[in-house]
Amino acid sequence: DAERKRTVYFMEVLPVGGKAAGADYADKDHHLFLLKLATQAGTYVKEFVHGDFGRTEPNVAQILGCDVDIIALDVEEIDLDWPPSLQN
Repeated sequence: DAERKRTVYFMEVLPVGGKAAGADYADKDHHLFLLKLATQAGTYVKEFVHGDFGRTEPNVAQILGCDVDIIALDVEEIDLDWPPSLQN
């Protein structure tokens, strides 16, 4: 039950029209969107989206006021200074 504070630096929501790529999820009961995030290292993205049974706050489900789940999760970029420069 340790508290782990993490930062979401950027969040953008883009609508997904019609059927998702290769999936039959788009109907009157499903609202699809693409969520782009930039977060602090160590952020639990899946838990940030659905709330992890109330253990992760704030979360996207709480913000929208409805159940939210992930169809696909892709990491597009990691901003990391690696390997670190060796200076005397």
